[in-house]
Amino acid sequence: MSADSQEPIMIHDMEMSSAEEVLACNTTATKADQLFDTAVGHLQEIAITPDFQQTRDRYLAQFAHEFDDSEENKLQYMPIFKDWTTLIESYLETHLTKAIPGFKMLDFIQSIAQRQDQIDTELFDMLASLADFSTFKEEILFYKQAQAQQQSQGLQDMSSCFVVHSM
Repeated sequence: MSADSQEPIMIHDMEMSSAEEVLACNTTATKADQLFDTAVGHLQEIAITPDFQQTRDRYLAQFAHEFDDSEENKLQYMPIFKDWTTLIESYLETHLTKAIPGFKMLDFIQSIAQRQDQIDTELFDMLASLADFSTFKEEILFYKQAQAQQQSQGLQDMSSCFVVHSM
């Protein structure tokens, strides 16, 4: 059977009650199209889970202090970037292979290049940060800036909690 056959794909961990309706159905989608759409759907679900967010935030918090917003890239950036890529790719691949039997991360990554317009922008940026150092650097600098703003805001909020008494 060819990769473009019309064979339906079973999606695990998804159940429909008899009361639910199918609002749209693409009967011309190829097996590759269905697999891609299924993988993107699962990626979107994975990306919003608290476990994934904590994994991501812990890593960015651990190394954000190493990065500065300058044109020059320091030597220590590349090992951090490579570790980031390994951490996130393995996390995603582990969860996707559990959800989609026969899933191959390499095949999926290769198909993204032709289907960028079929992926949510935030999800695409996260995936791009795995392969592109400058995207990763932007992400970690954005995280660093957001953390600094939160800390600054927290200090401003705390100022109303302190009471000074004269002696």
